[in-house]
Amino acid sequence: MKRAGRPCWLRSPCTLCYLLLLSALTVAAYIGIDWYLADPLRVTSRSVDLSAEENIDFRFEIASKLQDLTRQIRYEAKNINPTILQELNKIISQLDPRYTLSTGSLLADPPPVPDTCGEVYNGTLFGNPWYRTGFVESPSCKKEEKQPIHKLITIILLDRVEDINKTCDVLQTIRSYNSNIKVILGSTASLEAVRTIKAKYKNIITVTSDHEDMLRPGKILNLMVERIKTPYVLVARDIFYFDELARLERQVFVISSTNVVGIAGGAFRNESGYWKVGCHLSQIKNYFLQYTEGYKYSALDCMLCDHLEGPFVARTSVMKSIKFKKNLYEEVLYEDWFLRVKQNNILTMNCPDVMYFKRGLMEGVSEEVKLREYSSWLDLAREWQVDHVHFPSRVSMKFTCKDLKITCDSTRWFKAFLIPTCCMKQITGALQALDTFSEEKGVDYEIEAGTLLGAVKLRNFLPWDKDGDITFQIKDYDTFYENSDFFSEKGFSLSMFKKNKYFRLNTPEIILEMWGSDKTSTYQLPTEMWEYPTRVKFNGIWVRGEWNPGLFARNRYGPGFLKHVQHWNLMNMPDSWQIYKPGSWKSCPKKAHHACLDQYPSDGSEGLLSKPEA
Repeated sequence: MKRAGRPCWLRSPCTLCYLLLLSALTVAAYIGIDWYLADPLRVTSRSVDLSAEENIDFRFEIASKLQDLTRQIRYEAKNINPTILQELNKIISQLDPRYTLSTGSLLADPPPVPDTCGEVYNGTLFGNPWYRTGFVESPSCKKEEKQPIHKLITIILLDRVEDINKTCDVLQTIRSYNSNIKVILGSTASLEAVRTIKAKYKNIITVTSDHEDMLRPGKILNLMVERIKTPYVLVARDIFYFDELARLERQVFVISSTNVVGIAGGAFRNESGYWKVGCHLSQIKNYFLQYTEGYKYSALDCMLCDHLEGPFVARTSVMKSIKFKKNLYEEVLYEDWFLRVKQNNILTMNCPDVMYFKRGLMEGVSEEVKLREYSSWLDLAREWQVDHVHFPSRVSMKFTCKDLKITCDSTRWFKAFLIPTCCMKQITGALQALDTFSEEKGVDYEIEAGTLLGAVKLRNFLPWDKDGDITFQIKDYDTFYENSDFFSEKGFSLSMFKKNKYFRLNTPEIILEMWGSDKTSTYQLPTEMWEYPTRVKFNGIWVRGEWNPGLFARNRYGPGFLKHVQHWNLMNMPDSWQIYKPGSWKSCPKKAHHACLDQYPSDGSEGLLSKPEA
């Protein structure tokens, strides 16, 4: 049923765009006033005088409008990333906490009825001194109307120990917790051992596998998930003991309280007593996959995470729709899976009051794992097309384009994507070779045009450019022509020589165009500065640039030169000498790809800079 009085524009396909734009403008209005008040000396053609009381009233008004807009966005956009709503809610809270939306109204409209009972807090003294309790089941919850936990959840467990008795010990602790809960066991044990387990414990389903498949367990996990009939599943990763501290009802409550949370996990403790939350944020930007330990928001006393290190409860529907990759080693299997969960706008929560007992060290890995660790992370890097992976206390690896089987042919990337950062090494290497050649042979060169613009804005090659631009002095043409072997020995080549005017410095896949000039720009400097040509930072090295790089770039490209625009032959321009109209990107054909230009700001360097230089 449609809501009464809903105007037609709220039912159009562009509603989300409209509402997000309106929200942005509303926030911009607030920021603009705040900035003005913070800078009373700013010269303007209009006189604005807001008193402190008027500014407060203005904040209240903006907060109220944003609250309405956030509700409308939540209602209209069925597949919106919920973190966008949380960002808006955070702004509302900063403006005026009275208008902050509750977790329920923010994430679900209307909030669903949870599948388990919620909790109420009994005060700071209730659980004193050990605080094993503090919250109690809500007295308003009709527990008789709720399904028992064994009808809500199935446990899947991979048997990783060679000693069958240890597997039986884990199963026994599960049975002590709830003898009716179903367990699906993936095992490499012999048929005789499997029969022993099934005879000893009821409600056990076994899925057998060989040792090699267990190293890449995606296939067996998918088979186990397909056999689940309950709405939720506990992925009991490497547990060695199980009891009520897992608080399964709590995790089910967190998931079922909203329709956008798909996973809820908890902290874990290892055999040696080390306890860890195991909540991480992940981000892929500019071919860099980075994990950060911590959380972005909280709701229902749980953390919003992107990746969980420990066991977790998930909606069975999520597990069946987002399957594990069969080709990945276990070391990166869950990293890949959680990245795809995030990509599908499904929220993952971690409740630190939940505690599992999980095998394994908190830091580092076994020697056996180290032997295949590089291969594991390389597989993940290929899957996501990233050349640098950083996971605190676990791994920090960089890969070459050859490792990743990525082409650096700029004509493939520059139309809509950032050029892979591993390809930048080709350009940097060529410039290093050129600079060394310049010093040894006494020739001059300068990066110019878009290559210089990249150095000014990003201290690097513009990652949407298709080639490099360099000037040299015509008098040095023969020196280059006669010494091409210098570059060949370093993996580069010179070609396309046109007497005194032009040639190409070729990396394996990217072209640097060399343009002849009567003199370089150094002579624009004061005479006493001629001895030292201007140098600019370029992807960690210093190379020769125009005499005054910033002034040259501004005068060459005109107003808005610090904003970004794609290559001139993509912008319906006859040549590069036209006045650019910067500030926007063309639409990307692969919307979910992390290197799509239209996912990056068209002004500023955030997200566009290379990884930190060594």
